[in-house]
Amino acid sequence: MKTYRIKEFARNVGVTEKTLRHYEKFKIVEPSVDEANGYRSYNFRDAERILVSKRFSSMEFFGERDVQAEVLTEGLYSKEKNGGLSTM
Repeated sequence: MKTYRIKEFARNVGVTEKTLRHYEKFKIVEPSVDEANGYRSYNFRDAERILVSKRFSSMEFFGERDVQAEVLTEGLYSKEKNGGLSTM
């Protein structure tokens, strides 16, 4: 699976690097980290999670974007279930 560094990945999914780090803080994405140099690597599954989270944010279900991005995205995704969208 192809991976991207933070700058290229952020540009490709339409967020800033700062926003991407915010998503990391809330565990919406969990990039792999190269232990030799500390670089983060993002992949297609990370992009999918960000795009879904951005969609929920634009809907403003709760009126608080941080809450909805964290709660809704976490509710939809589980790394243990099928490696993608969970079957809620």
